[in-house]
Amino acid sequence: EQYGDPRTSLRVGEMPMPVPRRGEVLVKIGASAVHPADMAFIAGYYGFRRPLPTVPGLEAMGTVVGHNAGLYGQWLMGKRVACLGPDDAPGPWAEYMACAAGTCVPLRRETSTEFGATLVVNPLAALAQLSLVRQGRHAAFIQTAAGSALGRMLARLAAERGIPAIHIVRRADAADALRAAGTANVLSSDAPDFAEALAALAGRLNATIAFDAVAGELSETLAAAMPARSTVVV
Repeated sequence: EQYGDPRTSLRVGEMPMPVPRRGEVLVKIGASAVHPADMAFIAGYYGFRRPLPTVPGLEAMGTVVGHNAGLYGQWLMGKRVACLGPDDAPGPWAEYMACAAGTCVPLRRETSTEFGATLVVNPLAALAQLSLVRQGRHAAFIQTAAGSALGRMLARLAAERGIPAIHIVRRADAADALRAAGTANVLSSDAPDFAEALAALAGRLNATIAFDAVAGELSETLAAAMPARSTVVV
């Protein structure tokens, strides 16, 4: 009912059943993802705000049980789908959600509920980041928050495509965990020689683009460590 601290802005309640608008389907939610971006949305500083009162959530999976979307909506009826919440109406942290039929991805029968609920947001973000690396003809890249779900996904995709990368986490134990999983070039920002090690590695790999999920001082540290005419994407 208000934007603010997620610890005090949420309550369990009831709202009217969503009614699909033109081009939308009604999804009975099976599972909803919880992203850091959802916390930013609840706090009110994400990229959009829904009219209040509203339901949080960016993505989910569920079964299409109603539609107002023509032949495609009819074809989706009864199918399990991954889906995105709308920008201007309640999201998927609820039993039902209305969303654009075009944002629904039909799932295979063997696809798990958990996989379906996290199919869209992070994978598309990781692919978008790699496309920036390729389009800019960057030899290597740097990413912060490398221990996150998105960070681990980006690391795997880069390794599969043979793209060198530097992965930054905030603690030594998180760095050890990534290394144990087979990730190379992992640095911890709490190490006393972090800036020097980052500069040396960025120079050796010619890492000229960085993806920074943290911002603030770390963005400045990245920019200072990278070769001339590099790019930092926050």
